[in-house]
Amino acid sequence: MTDKKIIAIMMTLGMLAAAFAGCLGGEDDPDPVPEDVMGCMDATANNYNADATADDGTCTYDAETTTLKIGFMNPLTGPIAVFAPAFTDSMELAKADLNAMAPAGVEIEIIEVDSGCDGTVAAGATQSLVDAGVVVIAGAVCSGGTMASIPVAQAAGIPMISYASTSPAITALSDDDYLFRVVPSDGQQVQALSAVANANGYSNPGILYMTNDYGAGLKDGFVASFGDVCTTVGYDQDATDFAGLVSQIADGGCDSVALFSYAVDGAAILEEMSAQNLDIPAFGAEGVSPDELSDVSAIDGMVVTQPRSGGQSDAADAFDAAYAAANGADGGIYHHETYDAVMIAGKAALRAHMMPAEDIRDSVRAVGTGYVGTSGTHTFDANGDVAGSGYLVCEFVVSGGNADLVCTQRWILGEGLSWEGESQSSVMAQFEAGSMTYEEAWTALEGVRACVETGSNNPCEIVSMGYGDAATLDPHDAYDSASGDQIENIYDTLYRYEGDGDGNAIIVPRLATGYTVSDDMLTYTFTLRDDVHFSNGDAMTAEDVVYSWERVNEYGAPESHVAWITQQNFDTDGLTYIDDTHFSVTLFQPYAGFVSTIAYTVGAIVNMDMCEANRVVTADDPATTDADESSDDWCHGWMDEAPLGAGTGAYILDTWSREDKIILTPNWMHWDAGNFNINKFTEMTNVDESNTRLLAFTDGEADFGALNFEDLPNFCYIDANGNGEFDAGEDDALDDKPNIASKDGYICVYRESFTITLAALNLDPNDANEDPILNYDTDGDGVDDANVMANPNVRTAIAYAFDYDTARRTTYDNNLAPVYGPIPNGFLYDESQYEVFTYDLTYAESLLEDAGFIRQYDCAELANNNSVVVPVADRDGDECRLPSILRIMANEGNDYRIAMAAQIAQSLGSIGVATNGDAKPWAEYLDMYFTGTFEIRFSGWAPDYLDPDNYWSPFAASTEDVYGTGYNNPALDALLSAAKVSTVDSERLDLYSQAFELWVEDPNMIIIGQGNGIGAKHNDICSAPWAAIGSAHWFDYDKLPMVDGELVGSCS
Repeated sequence: MTDKKIIAIMMTLGMLAAAFAGCLGGEDDPDPVPEDVMGCMDATANNYNADATADDGTCTYDAETTTLKIGFMNPLTGPIAVFAPAFTDSMELAKADLNAMAPAGVEIEIIEVDSGCDGTVAAGATQSLVDAGVVVIAGAVCSGGTMASIPVAQAAGIPMISYASTSPAITALSDDDYLFRVVPSDGQQVQALSAVANANGYSNPGILYMTNDYGAGLKDGFVASFGDVCTTVGYDQDATDFAGLVSQIADGGCDSVALFSYAVDGAAILEEMSAQNLDIPAFGAEGVSPDELSDVSAIDGMVVTQPRSGGQSDAADAFDAAYAAANGADGGIYHHETYDAVMIAGKAALRAHMMPAEDIRDSVRAVGTGYVGTSGTHTFDANGDVAGSGYLVCEFVVSGGNADLVCTQRWILGEGLSWEGESQSSVMAQFEAGSMTYEEAWTALEGVRACVETGSNNPCEIVSMGYGDAATLDPHDAYDSASGDQIENIYDTLYRYEGDGDGNAIIVPRLATGYTVSDDMLTYTFTLRDDVHFSNGDAMTAEDVVYSWERVNEYGAPESHVAWITQQNFDTDGLTYIDDTHFSVTLFQPYAGFVSTIAYTVGAIVNMDMCEANRVVTADDPATTDADESSDDWCHGWMDEAPLGAGTGAYILDTWSREDKIILTPNWMHWDAGNFNINKFTEMTNVDESNTRLLAFTDGEADFGALNFEDLPNFCYIDANGNGEFDAGEDDALDDKPNIASKDGYICVYRESFTITLAALNLDPNDANEDPILNYDTDGDGVDDANVMANPNVRTAIAYAFDYDTARRTTYDNNLAPVYGPIPNGFLYDESQYEVFTYDLTYAESLLEDAGFIRQYDCAELANNNSVVVPVADRDGDECRLPSILRIMANEGNDYRIAMAAQIAQSLGSIGVATNGDAKPWAEYLDMYFTGTFEIRFSGWAPDYLDPDNYWSPFAASTEDVYGTGYNNPALDALLSAAKVSTVDSERLDLYSQAFELWVEDPNMIIIGQGNGIGAKHNDICSAPWAAIGSAHWFDYDKLPMVDGELVGSCS
């Protein structure tokens, strides 16, 4: 350092004398006083002015410089000196980058020493670095050198960061947290080598190994991982004669040899094998180099493993470009790791300089937590180790006298061997060209696209807990949300809805790239993608699309009735195949919402060839004339569980344990560009206890938990005072939902939806034998020809017996907004509706009285399925009004539906209407729906497509009757049919207004409310943009890894 001098400014005696003379003069005029020359008078300053007579305070000085010394250990001599130039070049790049980021007045100096590949040499080199005043050391390379060096460095309080020492023994050293490394332990590499041996069919390998820490560690680990070997032959790392050693391998009858060596000895062994004509495969670790061979052909075909970088990243790309620009040495190993070790060392030194109270070891740990480097993202564990990013599996290929190392596979802990260096597009190109089998392509794509586990929170897996299982995974006969959630991930449609990031739902192309419409607005001609394959590898063409939509119409969705969505617009004759990427469909009448209808799962594309191969067609038996035994399942039995090859979606069905769980895993053949962030999605389907779901979500066992509204204050609050922090009491009520805030560890979001909560009223209920319950005479002829539910007054009375305000405010805790008809708020033509139905038991009872339903039936007998009329004289006013008990349906796990069912049961009972109905398991709930064995069913509606018709028609049109109510109002049907095809806004509004007026006089359901509420998730979940329609698409999700208690990365 340069010390700044302090100069005192004094007047000279001569100047003082002149001044006094001027004052004491006689009568003569005084001489003029000379003016001072201003300037810097400090001779040590940069701008010293020798002529200055008065200092003006402008002196400038060179900034003080602090030099931070970093040690760098490099095997400049010894058996792996061939790699030293690349180590040096990588270090120099790091040095330049460190000095570029260092603050003013701080300089990074790197002192390079020769560590050889020997403990004695390395220990001496370490002492020289200690004597030179380094604060941290990058190195050593050879494991033995590192293990000999750490006691010297540890004694001096200097941490070491090795960039190439891989011996498992290093993990267990008592180094007091002074030793770190940016390469994984050979405890992993031996597993990779074992996998390589097994994959190549080596059943009896021999082992040639150095007896030092590096070689012995690899040998012991390989035997432990692989099992029995042919023989093991050890040698000193300084050995030069290998004839006898190679002979032992040859005499042992080994089918291959694992070589755990350095560059010089490895080359000599390979040449000795060639000389002895020992023609067996050789494989080993990264120490071998062709540069030491006199005849490179000896290394041809040898397979080696070497640490793999964490994949392409900005850091890796920048390093590679800089290394090439600097003409970095060829043939290096660990040069990415070298750069990272020096960078971590330098950044730790800078941090310690700025934070002198922090121990240098803590500085290394702080920098080395989530460190995004050129060799991957590293976090030092408690032993100073890193997990690494697996290993490359490479082969030396000799051509034209040169040996190139070609890396085609990778091995990752927990994942095994897979393809490396391929891309999704290159693999698919090879598959389509026939140069890669389906199995090879599947494996290669998994290697390219799979999410890599790097955290403690299972970042490649999402677990959800719900209370309803799928009914089927056949997209052409599924109409429940539990089925749809899985179907949307297994299959694709031509278009689908997605969020635009601003809360809006937009329709985007999927399997289609576009379409044209004829002048008469009837014929749509679609263009399809040409790069789509089903999960079994079959190419998808327009034939599959035409077949899929034909299947919907012809099979007719006998269970769910979802086929109405396509049947309303076209029949099979309207479908025309043009070529593999084009087809057309002609509609019955113009419909502006047509494309949105096929975005629903009923428009999903299935594999024609596989469906036809598994289709079960039964012919009518000509011997029986009184029955038709013919049937056609259109492969529903096969499609029910979505087997491999059924769809083109991003996931395939891995496991379905009905009423328990569904597991989805990636369809590696999926056409969407990009890699998978989620390798496994698990839906626990029947967790009916809300408290179980709450605990699982809270503990992190589940990422999503179908939380009840009353549980949300555990995770969310209203920031009432606007300080951005949670304060006591701010989670007492979450009424101001648009201003919801999140507690630590969670993300809470307010969402408005287009979902409707409702109760369907069945006009034609069946008994337990699925026979119609006829207990009402509609035409007065004395014969019961209908059910009492067919009477509009009965259904209207039920609608007035429901407590809407309690359901919306209390049961749903203000998460339901009032809605008065089928069209939700915020939709086109919602102004056609107004409030009609309220909670009014007096009026409800009067409606029943007016319709002749007086209190006359013995309630106790109704429970025995007997409609016994109590004599007038014996009536006490407690009799029932209807001749049967109304069965009320809700499903287990949905506490809200259960509560609403209890409320209306109590209200109806108070006006003389008998009811029953315990909450049913989901499967039984669906079965009762499909068989019509109910009178009142609490349910909900999420739109298939965003048009008012997608509410009115499924709710009230007799041609759809999605809820199985048996409702048939011809006048209403005519209005809805006209509104569907009209393209004039004012006309549609008028038609829907007329429809509403008819419907409120003859309702077939209770419209309870429109969903708006709060969604809560863990803060490691990165969701796709919100859309108020459709299901979650897991390919668009991500989960941030948790490393040492901190999330790595962000969702932005």
